[in-house]
Amino acid sequence: MKRPSRQTRSAPPPGMVSLDRAISKLGWGSRGQAREWIATGKVSVRGRVADNPKLWVNPERDQIHVEGLASANRARHRVFLYHKPKGEICTRQDEQDRPTVVERFADQVGNWFTVGRLDLHTTGLLLVTNWNAFSEYLTNPKNEIARIYIVSCEGEFNLVGAENLRKLGFQEVVILKASGKESTVRVTLTEGKNREVRRGFAESGHAVRKLKRIQFGALHLGDLALGERKEISLEEIHALFPGFSGSPSLT
Repeated sequence: MKRPSRQTRSAPPPGMVSLDRAISKLGWGSRGQAREWIATGKVSVRGRVADNPKLWVNPERDQIHVEGLASANRARHRVFLYHKPKGEICTRQDEQDRPTVVERFADQVGNWFTVGRLDLHTTGLLLVTNWNAFSEYLTNPKNEIARIYIVSCEGEFNLVGAENLRKLGFQEVVILKASGKESTVRVTLTEGKNREVRRGFAESGHAVRKLKRIQFGALHLGDLALGERKEISLEEIHALFPGFSGSPSLT
């Protein structure tokens, strides 16, 4: 079979990644393993043997095959809602050997990752998926996907504090309860910057005691129990996010 010609490296076209990264994203193996398979002629793209690990491909659309791995082994795209408890982290591995969210999905076949992160002490709604295109859609600031949190903070939170948060980029701030000792506030953000809620409240003079995310876009935590998960169908995803045009793999 003819081999695709090598490419001059430049910025990737939209939706494209290098072949070795695509194989990793599809959950078949590490990028190191992918490069070994490519070097030994075990990988084909669009029906042609590929010898360049940096070949631009679209993992959502291009037909990629690895010798010895049936095409059916390509993990179908899946999305889970997960009610994250305190004490779990969102990285795949942790040097301190703390429990990770991904470990909760060890019983499911797939290359799982979280959509954005919640810090160690934050609870609530977390999306776990193997669908890179959907994750990128949700986390792209241009799409302005809302994240809603319930915050318990120190002291009496008032309209001055709310205005400070709005100046910091919070889209909505609703005071649910306020007292001299502790207040409860619902806030909405459209960009998931690291520890943004905690930093915003600290700058407004109200340290966060508890933080819980209850909504991510059109997806709600609802009555999902702490530590439990629920799968959302791909049909539901497209109905709830009409602006998302990613094509799912169903096999």
